[in-house]
This record gives sequence, C-alpha cells and structure tokens, in this order.
Amino acid sequence: MINNECDALVLYNNKQPVHIPLHISHTHITKMTENLHDYLIENHVKSRSSSLELCGAYLATQDEDPVSKLSIVLYDLWKNVIKPILNVVCPSVCEFYAKRKLILI
Repeated sequence: MINNECDALVLYNNKQPVHIPLHISHTHITKMTENLHDYLIENHVKSRSSSLELCGAYLATQDEDPVSKLSIVLYDLWKNVIKPILNVVCPSVCEFYAKRKLILI
C-alpha cells in the first residue's frame, strides 16, 4: 500500500536534516493549490505561469466575501503545513502567539 501523506524536510547548515510528518495527503495539498488558484483567478490576480491549468472546486459562491475565501485557504495552509513545521523547528513561536491569542490554533 502506498502512503499518500506528504512530509516536510527541514535542512539546516551544519546539522542533520529534520523529517516532519505532516499528516496531510497529496490530494489535500493539490486541493489547497487549486482553491488558491481559483481565488486568484476570481480576483484577477495574474499568474507568472499562464500555462497553469487547475480546475478546482470553489470555496465559496460568487456572492461570498472574497476575503473570507482567502482566509479559508490561508487557515488550511497554516493548520496543515506551517504550524506543524513551526511546532518542531521553533515551538516557542507557536506558544508565544497562542498565549496572546494572535494565531488561530
């Protein structure tokens, strides 16, 4: 059986690399990419790669606030990728902001 989960590999200068399991599937990462791409297209943000062809499902209807749609994408990225890496690399950063309720956990 093939493991479909993605991992992070942190490379340090003069230290051993650190392997961080992210517990997120390649499918979920692809969906996050598609959702961000959809948001950017809907808001007329130009892409460096005009050949990029992603056809993901929209996070919100056309009547919804585009800021809330972007918030969903960024929160998903924070929760599933960035925060797990920071928890290993620099846990004091997450603890500092969590105590001040500055970052959603």
